[in-house]
Amino acid sequence: MTATVNAEQIKRTLENRFNGQYLIALADEDLSLMDWASQDHAVRKHLLQMSHAVLSSNSKTRDFCLGKTHDSHASYIEEFRSLKPCIWGCDSHGYDERFLEPEGKRLCWIKAEVSWEGLKQILYEPEERVRIQETSPEPGKSIYTIDSIEIAGTDITEGLGVDSLAVELNPNLVAIIGGRGSGKTALLDLIGCCFREGKKLEHIEHSFFHRVYGPNKALHKSNSLPVNLRIKFRSDDQFAKDVGRDESRFDKADIIYLTQNHFDEYSANPDKLTSHIVSLVFSSFADEKRDYERIAAEVSEIERRIESINLEIAQLRSEVYGEKETEKENLRIQNGEKDDCTRRIQEIEANQGGQDEETKKLTSELETLRSRKRLIENLIEKLTELRSHVESFLDGYGGRANAINADLEALSDSVALDALPTTLADATRVQEIILQTEDSLDRSKSETDAVLEERRKRVDELEGANRTIAEIQQRLQDASLAIAAIEKRIEEITKKEGRIKELETERVTLFASMIEKVVSLRTFLQQMIERFEADKDNILQNLNFNAVVEVDGSEYVAALAEKVDNRAHSETDLRGSLTKVFQALHEQMNSGESLVDFSSPVRELVAIVEPLKLKKSTAYSDFYNVVLRKFFGIGVEIQFNGKGLRELSMGERAIILLKVLLALDDKPLLIDQPEEHLDNRYIFEELTPAIREAKKRRQIIIATHNANLVVNTDAEQIFIAQSKNSRLTYKPATLEDLSTREDVKTILEGGHEAFKKREEKYGYIF
Repeated sequence: MTATVNAEQIKRTLENRFNGQYLIALADEDLSLMDWASQDHAVRKHLLQMSHAVLSSNSKTRDFCLGKTHDSHASYIEEFRSLKPCIWGCDSHGYDERFLEPEGKRLCWIKAEVSWEGLKQILYEPEERVRIQETSPEPGKSIYTIDSIEIAGTDITEGLGVDSLAVELNPNLVAIIGGRGSGKTALLDLIGCCFREGKKLEHIEHSFFHRVYGPNKALHKSNSLPVNLRIKFRSDDQFAKDVGRDESRFDKADIIYLTQNHFDEYSANPDKLTSHIVSLVFSSFADEKRDYERIAAEVSEIERRIESINLEIAQLRSEVYGEKETEKENLRIQNGEKDDCTRRIQEIEANQGGQDEETKKLTSELETLRSRKRLIENLIEKLTELRSHVESFLDGYGGRANAINADLEALSDSVALDALPTTLADATRVQEIILQTEDSLDRSKSETDAVLEERRKRVDELEGANRTIAEIQQRLQDASLAIAAIEKRIEEITKKEGRIKELETERVTLFASMIEKVVSLRTFLQQMIERFEADKDNILQNLNFNAVVEVDGSEYVAALAEKVDNRAHSETDLRGSLTKVFQALHEQMNSGESLVDFSSPVRELVAIVEPLKLKKSTAYSDFYNVVLRKFFGIGVEIQFNGKGLRELSMGERAIILLKVLLALDDKPLLIDQPEEHLDNRYIFEELTPAIREAKKRRQIIIATHNANLVVNTDAEQIFIAQSKNSRLTYKPATLEDLSTREDVKTILEGGHEAFKKREEKYGYIF
């Protein structure tokens, strides 16, 4: 403010003498004295433009220097040439106070190798590489994050070996790089097979594990020697195994291992990809998944109940079809027979001056005996059926009671519960009584048959009018019994007709309730999706998920056309009749409104199809199984950059699945060459930022040929894999190591360009 200083001359001098070996940090402490609204504005702006970093522990200043208060990073860079990391110190002024804490415990944390090149990384990653706060900025991760690995040097076969390796693993992003055949996949496989997820490597032909330890062992003629591997976790748990011999797995946690070509089967089939993503989303919510599956099971149960109703209606229809009129006709005939017998008896009695008392007594006894016999036979039939039910119940009771008692005993420490009796004395007594009663009735029936036979013989001995009256009296009794039976059957038919109406109403109600449950599943799934998406915007960027109920009218109409007479109803006619119903159902099911009554569209659907003429070969139940089938289901609309799955290339679909897997949970994630079949533009624009964000939540170990997946993801640790004289070696390194940078540029595709993009991203060019 009071001195004349040529800042550009200072910078030129530094550039000439210390090119690439200096940083200018602008002290923010008194900078505010140069008001932006005054003539000092240009000077202040110029000082900020020429600076690499700002000395400040103020969070607002940090947000400003990172471009967060501007419209965009680009607009800030246009104004101030680059984003600026904020750094801070303890402001010590002597050796005796150099280790004093800074005011407010505003410690400056820098994530880098302790070197000049390490310090420069704060320019390329101004937000992630430097933080000012009291506690460590390293985000908390699973306690089963891999902390270190040890591999014993082994001559696996005559033509293949691995050097020993003992190294700590970074908890964020570890990249394994190397030329083809250098052993990148081998290191991932050795780690992966220590977990349950690694079991699949036995069946993946291109995996290192399968080729060396699989059934074919294509790389050698003799048996492969095992590789001793030891893993230590952040929890201090340790696990060791002889890979290739020992089949044990670490049983406290698992990993996710995305092998080469993992995405092929899903990226080729949009429907399969959608189903897989839904299952992945639910895998994060075990309790909710059980609730979802419970409701889905209820939907399936409703489907089965409707099919059962259709079968019951078909059976009832076959029992009542034309039967009522037939029975009414039979009733008229039997009433006529009854009237005829009554009048004939009256005429005979009138002619002979009444009925002989002996004949009257005999016919009365015959009627009583026949009624008694029918009652006995009916009772025996009912008792036999009851005995069968009791026996069936007792057969299953003992086993169920024992199972329930075992569960009750498990709760007995906290709840006072009585065990069920394993045998039921009363039920056993019921069996005995039934058998005794059946024996008694059998004897009574035999006795009745004997008396009945004796009375019939006496009737046969009657003569003249008395015998005629006795015979007609039996016919009259038969007619009366037939009338009672017919009236009972007509009553049963009427009940069955009423039952058919009830069932028809019930199946409409059930179908409407099934729709309601499917809609509730859609709502349930949408909530799970929203929970899954929460706080993952940077990983799932450009991805949109929306749970929907999909109505498949085409398949429904095609199935219906198979059941109807096509001469009377074409498939086109059916589609035209039902389109409005499908549209209305689709809109209602996806409206998001509560308390929607779906009975009306279901009744409309039934009213349209009910009059259709069926093929002769079509059974009633089969037809209504199609009419009231679930022609709708839960789906997820997935869009990537505004395009649906079916519009996307296989590479774009693979990007979607990768993003979902990156966002899924916090297990360590192993990925083998995800860039296969992916366009480099999508790797840089979509996959790279997703990995940058995902590594904050979980440990990621990736083997890759693509420089962007190492450099622009800002990999915290690198392993350079090499195969020399058929022996695999792994050298740990970092991006800030200049020799590593040269290896990256040499080994990886687009290495030089990747570093250039990284340095230019926030406005820096060295």
